[in-house]
Amino acid sequence: MQLGSATVGRRARQGSPVTSAMRKEAGTMTAKKEMDRVCGMWVEILGAQLTSIYKGERYYFCSQGCKEQFDRDPERFQVRFEGRHP
Repeated sequence: MQLGSATVGRRARQGSPVTSAMRKEAGTMTAKKEMDRVCGMWVEILGAQLTSIYKGERYYFCSQGCKEQFDRDPERFQVRFEGRHP
């Protein structure tokens, strides 16, 4: 079951038990993410190791294969990704 931070806060106000696992899950749902331009998977920015810089902007990847595909032809992956959010 996924719990957003609002659910965790509401449970705490109502006196229901809020476990540390609930707090941790709610915190991870608000982590900053970027979309892997190759496969469309959301990648958490914090601690990301697979990145490339193209035209001064950093891009994040879920796997070495996605990064290599992007690096071969970054212009191909610049269209149709604007406005997407996790």
